[in-house]
Amino acid sequence: MSAQISLGDILSVSIDATQQAGKIIRGVWQSGELNVKMKGVNDPMTDADVKAQQMIVGLLHKAFGTDLKIVGEEDCDTPPVSLNPNTSLIDPSKVPEEFKSVSKSDVVVFVDPLDATKEFTDGNLPAVMSLVGISYKGKSVAGVMFQPFVNNEDESNGVTMYGMLGMGCFGVTPKRRDGKELVIATTKSHSTPELEKAVSHLNPAKVLNVGGAGYKSLLVLKGEIDGYIFPITGTKKWDSCAPEAIIKAAGGKLTDKYGRDLPYFVDSPQPNDDGIIVTLQNHEEIISKLGFKTQ
Repeated sequence: MSAQISLGDILSVSIDATQQAGKIIRGVWQSGELNVKMKGVNDPMTDADVKAQQMIVGLLHKAFGTDLKIVGEEDCDTPPVSLNPNTSLIDPSKVPEEFKSVSKSDVVVFVDPLDATKEFTDGNLPAVMSLVGISYKGKSVAGVMFQPFVNNEDESNGVTMYGMLGMGCFGVTPKRRDGKELVIATTKSHSTPELEKAVSHLNPAKVLNVGGAGYKSLLVLKGEIDGYIFPITGTKKWDSCAPEAIIKAAGGKLTDKYGRDLPYFVDSPQPNDDGIIVTLQNHEEIISKLGFKTQ
C-alpha cells in the first residue's frame, strides 16, 4: 500500500526548493560562467538549469523519499542535498480536505528548474522562472512559479507565486484584463505558419512575442493580456503544470487548443502536441475563434 502524504507539504517544500534554486540561478548568472549547451534549435541549457534541478529534486526526495515520482526537464543525476526541506510554509488548515492525505503513488511532480533559458542567456532576466507543478491522479492541482531576478534589489529573494485548487493563489493578485480590444502573447522563438494563421483568426489588436511559458502565464494572471496563445507543439508538461494549477486556482483555464484538459501522469507524453491556451476569462470564445476541430 502506498504511503499517505499531504499535498500541502509537497507545495511547501516546492516553494522552499524554488527559492533555493533561485539563489543558485543568480549565482551562476553573477559568475558569468553559464556554460551554455544546445539541446536543440533555440533550446539552450546552462549550468544553472542543471544545478537548480538538482536542488529542487534533491529537496523533494529528502522530504518525501526517492519513490516520489518526479519528471524534470534536465537529464541529470541528483546528488544528496545538505539543506533540510521546509514543510511549514503552508498552513495545514488551509489545505482542502481532499488533498490533506493522499496516496503518494497518485502524485507526480513536474519540474522546470529554469523556464525561459533562452531569455536567461540573452539577459532578459524578468522572464526567468523556476516552475514546480504538482499533479494528483493526472490533474494539475498545485504549483509554484518563482522569479529569481525580480524584486531582489534589496537582497530579498525574488518573487514567489503559488496556488492550489480550493485554496486560491498567492503572491500575485489575479486581474482580468478590462479592455475592448484583444491583447495576447505568444512565443518569441518558436513561431510557425500554423501559429500565425491561428493568431490571425483571433484578430488581436496587439500581440506580444515574449519568452517563457511561466512568464506569459503571469501576464495573463496580472491582466496585462487576455490570453497566452500557443496552439502548436513546443511546450512540455514541466512548462505547463505549475502555471495551470495557479491559473485554475485563480479562476482561469489552461487547456489544449481544443479546450481539453492536459494529462499529467508520469507516463503522459511530455510534449503538449496540441498546444496550450491560457486565459482568465472568455476561454471558450477564444477556443471557438481559433477554429481547431478534433479529428
